[in-house]
Amino acid sequence: MNLIKVGPAGGKKGTVWDEKGKGEIAKVLTIVNIYHPCILKVVLDYPSEFLTSIRGFHDLESPDTFIYLRSITFGTNKDTYGPYGMKTRVNYKLKEFNFEIGDDCTFGGFHGT
Repeated sequence: MNLIKVGPAGGKKGTVWDEKGKGEIAKVLTIVNIYHPCILKVVLDYPSEFLTSIRGFHDLESPDTFIYLRSITFGTNKDTYGPYGMKTRVNYKLKEFNFEIGDDCTFGGFHGT
């Protein structure tokens, strides 16, 4: 199967990282609020449950600041997990993203800066 990269959503400032196409995702760890870290774990009922969408909000791109992920929601073929972070888009300076993976594709991992 060929891997297609989408994104990253947001900016390109910072250290580049890539999960290198890890397939068969069974759980995702998210860290909410950099000042008061809270680690949340989304555990999928693998192999019968799989990611079908990832959506949320991030800061608008700016040449002199980092772009932070403000909210993320994971959709699966069985349920929705989240949102983690901000519950709604309350600021016009946030940009929404929505990656639809669908039922016939496999999610391969995350990459970004």
